[in-house]
Amino acid sequence: MRFRKSTHAVYKTEYHVVWTPRYRRNLFSQKSVKAYAEKIINNLEGLEDDIEIIKVNIRSDHIHMIIIIPPRVSVARVVQYIKTQSSRKLKSKYSFMQKAIWGRITSYSRTTI
Repeated sequence: MRFRKSTHAVYKTEYHVVWTPRYRRNLFSQKSVKAYAEKIINNLEGLEDDIEIIKVNIRSDHIHMIIIIPPRVSVARVVQYIKTQSSRKLKSKYSFMQKAIWGRITSYSRTTI
């Protein structure tokens, strides 16, 4: 583990983030869905260069992620961005995910952090 430097701080922040799909549904039980979700999370565009995703572990009903976020960026905003972008891409590729929650189809706007 190494320390990181910004213009006014030296930091070593690692966050262990765990999140579940709505109603803790087993959306990641298929190997192809699990592999695609991991690929999406590891290769997200729009994240700043100093935000680093160290490890992603996807279970059938939840996702664990270790991420380094600098102190100047809100953790909640980064997690919101990751969840929104991964959800949007998963729902566009796998149609069963659009109907997993009461058959609703949602659309997301594209934002960057």
